[in-house]
Amino acid sequence: MNCKNLFKSKKDEFILEIILDIAKKLNIEIVAEGIEDETTADALLEKGCTFHQGYFYSKPLEKNHLEQYIYNHRNHLFLDSYHGDTM
Repeated sequence: MNCKNLFKSKKDEFILEIILDIAKKLNIEIVAEGIEDETTADALLEKGCTFHQGYFYSKPLEKNHLEQYIYNHRNHLFLDSYHGDTM
């Protein structure tokens, strides 16, 4: 779900709430992308969307930089749902 300019209209906010409600009922995790500011991140958290990506958190990173970023921010990241191989 791309969230750039998400809260510009009530219609967009209503569509977001429907998408999040459907995902919750189907037990599907949603990743909101395009998060560019704290206001959007906080609004999504309030609505129950806990997985985000975007320039607010970091610019796109190469694998070795991503690993370092994850290590440096490990206490602030939601990685408890990660079930892949260890890095």
